Amino acid sequence: MYCTYGYDVIASIGWQRQVGLRTFNEVHENLSSKVQISASHVRHLYNERYLPLLVCSERKLFDQLQQASEESGLIYTLDGLAPEGGEPRLWVVRELYTNLTLRSGWLGGQDQATFETFLEPIAALDLNVASMISDKQRGLLPGNQNYFSQYRSRLLPGSLP
Repeated sequence: MYCTYGYDVIASIGWQRQVGLRTFNEVHENLSSKVQISASHVRHLYNERYLPLLVCSERKLFDQLQQASEESGLIYTLDGLAPEGGEPRLWVVRELYTNLTLRSGWLGGQDQATFETFLEPIAALDLNVASMISDKQRGLLPGNQNYFSQYRSRLLPGSLP
């Protein structure tokens, strides 16, 4: 929220820093050919957007999430952001009503076991989940059903059968 750059740019910065071990100047050089961005903004986005996203600092707002759970049930959105080159995806689970990030992390696979491990801490919150919206990734639906079987998963338009 209140950011000029999308998750694709933020994910790219994080990937280049953490996995590529690039300096902020190297990340800036790489990005500046694709997006208009300053070196200081690259540093800012890494520290103020990427790191909080990665550690899900919004968990301190659990009371708000719990209230929405009790009132109407939660709607989770789950999506993977893929950097160029086929590297692992940054997966993000957000709650639609509260706009809170519940979990994020780099996932190298898209099999059922990977998604189950990723979703387990969210299921452990034991909140009322009305729906989960995602595209149809291999392993996602079976992984989903082990923890969130009380609702029908919704697929985003254009997802593959």
